[in-house]
Amino acid sequence: MECLGGELLTGEHLQPIKTTTTFQQLPKSPYYKNCSFFIKTHPYHHITANLTSQMAEIVQLLPKEYGYVILTLVAYYFLNLYMQIQVGRARKKYNVLYPALYATEADTKDYKQFNCIQRGHQNSLESLSLFLVLMVVGGLKYPLICTGLGVGYTVIRYFYFTGYSSGDPKGRLPIGGFNALMLLGLVIVNIWFGVSLVRT
Repeated sequence: MECLGGELLTGEHLQPIKTTTTFQQLPKSPYYKNCSFFIKTHPYHHITANLTSQMAEIVQLLPKEYGYVILTLVAYYFLNLYMQIQVGRARKKYNVLYPALYATEADTKDYKQFNCIQRGHQNSLESLSLFLVLMVVGGLKYPLICTGLGVGYTVIRYFYFTGYSSGDPKGRLPIGGFNALMLLGLVIVNIWFGVSLVRT
Protein backbone atom coordinates (compact mmCIF):
# COMPACT_ATOMS: atom_id res chain seq x y z
CA MET A 1 0.00 0.00 0.00
CA GLU A 2 1.37 3.47 -0.89
CA CYS A 3 0.30 6.73 0.75
CA LEU A 4 0.99 10.17 -0.69
CA GLY A 5 0.88 13.49 1.07
CA GLY A 6 0.69 12.66 4.75
CA GLU A 7 0.29 15.52 7.19
CA LEU A 8 2.67 16.86 9.82
CA LEU A 9 1.33 18.30 13.08
CA THR A 10 3.09 21.62 13.81
CA GLY A 11 1.58 23.56 16.67
CA GLU A 12 -2.10 24.16 15.91
CA HIS A 13 -1.74 23.91 12.13
CA LEU A 14 -1.47 20.98 9.78
CA GLN A 15 0.95 21.18 6.89
CA PRO A 16 1.31 18.68 4.03
CA ILE A 17 4.36 16.47 3.71
CA LYS A 18 5.58 16.18 0.15
CA THR A 19 6.92 12.70 0.53
CA THR A 20 5.92 9.22 -0.46
CA THR A 21 5.66 6.57 2.24
CA THR A 22 5.42 2.90 1.36
CA PHE A 23 4.32 0.37 3.96
CA GLN A 24 2.40 -2.87 4.23
CA GLN A 25 -1.23 -2.90 5.20
CA LEU A 26 -1.73 -2.52 8.95
CA PRO A 27 -5.48 -2.66 9.60
CA LYS A 28 -5.22 -2.23 13.37
CA SER A 29 -2.20 0.06 13.56
CA PRO A 30 -2.85 3.28 15.53
CA TYR A 31 -0.39 5.13 13.30
CA TYR A 32 -2.21 4.76 10.01
CA LYS A 33 -5.77 5.57 9.07
CA ASN A 34 -6.97 6.02 5.50
CA CYS A 35 -3.41 6.47 4.30
CA SER A 36 -2.72 9.53 6.50
CA PHE A 37 -0.91 9.81 9.78
CA PHE A 38 0.13 12.44 12.28
CA ILE A 39 3.39 12.84 14.12
CA LYS A 40 4.62 15.45 16.56
CA THR A 41 7.47 17.79 15.73
CA HIS A 42 9.95 16.08 18.07
CA PRO A 43 12.97 15.18 15.87
CA TYR A 44 12.83 11.49 16.84
CA HIS A 45 9.09 10.89 16.83
CA HIS A 46 9.04 9.76 13.21
CA ILE A 47 11.67 7.14 14.06
CA THR A 48 9.57 5.90 16.98
CA ALA A 49 6.51 5.74 14.73
CA ASN A 50 8.39 3.71 12.13
CA LEU A 51 9.76 1.28 14.71
CA THR A 52 6.34 0.82 16.27
CA SER A 53 4.74 0.19 12.89
CA GLN A 54 7.40 -2.38 12.07
CA MET A 55 6.79 -4.08 15.42
CA ALA A 56 3.07 -4.17 14.60
CA GLU A 57 3.89 -5.94 11.33
CA ILE A 58 6.01 -8.52 13.15
CA VAL A 59 3.30 -9.17 15.75
CA GLN A 60 0.76 -9.80 12.99
CA LEU A 61 3.05 -12.45 11.50
CA LEU A 62 3.28 -14.39 14.78
CA PRO A 63 0.89 -17.30 15.28
CA LYS A 64 -1.82 -16.64 17.84
CA GLU A 65 -0.59 -19.54 19.96
CA TYR A 66 2.78 -17.79 20.40
CA GLY A 67 1.18 -16.03 23.33
CA TYR A 68 1.41 -19.31 25.25
CA VAL A 69 5.17 -19.34 24.67
CA ILE A 70 5.44 -15.86 26.14
CA LEU A 71 3.33 -16.80 29.17
CA THR A 72 5.50 -19.87 29.75
CA LEU A 73 8.60 -17.70 29.83
CA VAL A 74 6.90 -15.38 32.31
CA ALA A 75 6.10 -18.41 34.48
CA TYR A 76 9.78 -19.38 34.45
CA TYR A 77 10.66 -15.87 35.56
CA PHE A 78 8.56 -16.34 38.69
CA LEU A 79 10.21 -19.71 39.31
CA ASN A 80 13.63 -18.09 39.07
CA LEU A 81 12.48 -15.33 41.41
CA TYR A 82 11.33 -17.95 43.91
CA MET A 83 14.74 -19.64 43.78
CA GLN A 84 16.52 -16.32 44.25
CA ILE A 85 14.45 -15.60 47.34
CA GLN A 86 15.27 -19.01 48.81
CA VAL A 87 18.99 -18.48 48.27
CA GLY A 88 18.77 -15.03 49.85
CA ARG A 89 17.03 -16.44 52.90
CA ALA A 90 19.61 -19.19 53.18
CA ARG A 91 22.41 -16.62 53.13
CA LYS A 92 20.87 -14.84 56.09
CA LYS A 93 20.07 -18.05 57.93
CA TYR A 94 23.54 -19.57 57.57
CA ASN A 95 25.41 -16.25 57.56
CA VAL A 96 27.08 -16.76 54.18
CA LEU A 97 28.09 -13.28 53.03
CA TYR A 98 28.65 -11.98 49.51
CA PRO A 99 30.62 -12.35 47.33
CA ALA A 100 31.14 -15.97 48.40
CA LEU A 101 29.21 -18.20 46.02
CA TYR A 102 29.42 -21.29 48.22
CA ALA A 103 30.05 -21.82 51.92
CA THR A 104 32.88 -23.73 53.54
CA GLU A 105 32.99 -25.66 56.77
CA ALA A 106 34.76 -22.67 58.31
CA ASP A 107 31.79 -20.44 57.47
CA THR A 108 29.04 -22.53 59.01
CA LYS A 109 28.44 -26.05 60.23
CA ASP A 110 25.46 -26.19 57.85
CA TYR A 111 27.58 -25.38 54.81
CA LYS A 112 26.33 -28.44 52.93
CA GLN A 113 22.71 -27.39 53.35
CA PHE A 114 23.44 -23.91 52.01
CA ASN A 115 25.53 -25.23 49.14
CA CYS A 116 22.71 -27.53 48.05
CA ILE A 117 20.28 -24.61 47.92
CA GLN A 118 22.78 -22.43 46.08
CA ARG A 119 23.70 -25.20 43.66
CA GLY A 120 20.06 -25.94 42.88
CA HIS A 121 19.61 -22.36 41.72
CA GLN A 122 22.98 -22.12 40.00
CA ASN A 123 22.31 -25.23 37.95
CA SER A 124 19.09 -23.71 36.68
CA LEU A 125 20.91 -20.55 35.62
CA GLU A 126 23.48 -22.55 33.67
CA SER A 127 20.85 -23.79 31.22
CA LEU A 128 18.59 -20.71 31.32
CA SER A 129 19.96 -19.00 28.21
CA LEU A 130 19.65 -22.20 26.16
CA PHE A 131 16.08 -22.69 27.36
CA LEU A 132 15.09 -19.13 26.46
CA VAL A 133 16.58 -19.27 22.96
CA LEU A 134 15.02 -22.65 22.16
CA MET A 135 11.61 -21.45 23.36
CA VAL A 136 11.67 -18.12 21.52
CA VAL A 137 12.92 -19.54 18.21
CA GLY A 138 11.16 -22.91 18.16
CA GLY A 139 7.91 -21.33 19.29
CA LEU A 140 7.73 -19.31 16.08
CA LYS A 141 6.92 -22.48 14.14
CA TYR A 142 5.68 -24.90 16.79
CA PRO A 143 4.25 -22.76 19.62
CA LEU A 144 2.08 -25.43 21.23
CA ILE A 145 4.79 -28.09 21.27
CA CYS A 146 7.30 -25.64 22.73
CA THR A 147 4.74 -24.50 25.29
CA GLY A 148 4.16 -28.07 26.43
CA LEU A 149 7.89 -28.73 26.71
CA GLY A 150 8.47 -25.37 28.38
CA VAL A 151 5.78 -25.93 31.00
CA GLY A 152 7.16 -29.40 31.65
CA TYR A 153 10.67 -28.00 31.99
CA THR A 154 9.50 -25.30 34.42
CA VAL A 155 7.62 -27.76 36.64
CA ILE A 156 10.51 -30.22 36.64
CA ARG A 157 12.94 -27.42 37.48
CA TYR A 158 10.86 -26.60 40.54
CA PHE A 159 11.14 -30.16 41.82
CA TYR A 160 14.83 -30.23 40.92
CA PHE A 161 15.41 -27.18 43.11
CA THR A 162 13.26 -28.27 46.03
CA GLY A 163 14.79 -31.75 45.95
CA TYR A 164 18.30 -30.32 45.93
CA SER A 165 17.41 -27.85 48.70
CA SER A 166 16.60 -30.73 51.03
CA GLY A 167 20.33 -31.02 51.70
CA ASP A 168 20.69 -34.34 49.91
CA PRO A 169 21.98 -33.88 46.33
CA LYS A 170 20.23 -37.11 45.31
CA GLY A 171 16.91 -35.45 46.12
CA ARG A 172 17.07 -33.59 42.80
CA LEU A 173 16.97 -36.74 40.67
CA PRO A 174 13.60 -38.55 41.07
CA ILE A 175 11.73 -35.86 39.12
CA GLY A 176 14.36 -33.23 38.38
CA GLY A 177 16.39 -35.64 36.32
CA PHE A 178 13.87 -35.35 33.47
CA ASN A 179 14.67 -31.69 32.75
CA ALA A 180 17.27 -32.81 30.20
CA LEU A 181 14.55 -34.61 28.24
CA MET A 182 12.52 -31.40 28.00
CA LEU A 183 15.55 -29.53 26.68
CA LEU A 184 16.26 -32.33 24.22
CA GLY A 185 12.69 -32.05 22.96
CA LEU A 186 13.16 -28.31 22.40
CA VAL A 187 16.43 -28.96 20.58
CA ILE A 188 14.71 -31.44 18.24
CA VAL A 189 11.91 -28.96 17.54
CA ASN A 190 14.45 -26.27 16.64
CA ILE A 191 16.39 -28.65 14.41
CA TRP A 192 13.20 -29.55 12.59
CA PHE A 193 12.34 -25.86 12.25
CA GLY A 194 15.77 -25.09 10.81
CA VAL A 195 15.58 -27.98 8.35
CA SER A 196 12.12 -26.89 7.19
CA LEU A 197 13.42 -23.39 6.49
CA VAL A 198 16.38 -24.69 4.50
CA ARG A 199 14.15 -26.96 2.43
CA THR A 200 11.65 -24.24 1.49
